[in-house]
Amino acid sequence: MNSRELKLVFQKRRDKAQHDFDERKVEIYEAIPKIRDIDTQIRKLGLSIAMAVIKNPENAELEMKAIEMEINMLKEDRFVTLTEHNIPENYLKIHYACEICEDTGFVGSKQCTCYKKELIKSSYEHSNITDVLNRENFDTFDLNVFSDEYNDEIKNSPRKHM
Repeated sequence: MNSRELKLVFQKRRDKAQHDFDERKVEIYEAIPKIRDIDTQIRKLGLSIAMAVIKNPENAELEMKAIEMEINMLKEDRFVTLTEHNIPENYLKIHYACEICEDTGFVGSKQCTCYKKELIKSSYEHSNITDVLNRENFDTFDLNVFSDEYNDEIKNSPRKHM
């Protein structure tokens, strides 16, 4: 798999995570309209923070604190409402396959560990080593292959040494 194909894999992961999130949100909004109303109010208040800074920069800090308090109260109400309906708080968050890079494959300009794993997996597949690894790995490792007889060279039995 080349770099472009791998980036496409990660883009598809992000798209799927976003799609799944959008479906969960629609489901919750239909089942509990109050959550949609709260989210709408939070978005509007978020915009009003930006407007406060633009319209009245001298008093923006005070106004921002008041708006942030209102947002926090709405978030608490949202949490309580979700809890009353036995819905976990993270249900309305995007669930990435990798929370570290959020399915981008990169943290800043560095490759994420999940990206490196995909590169290794791709290398294995191209080298036809995948079948060997499926057969010969720690899950199939058998200590009984090694002798119980003491060995002077390793000062132990081969089995104990393994």
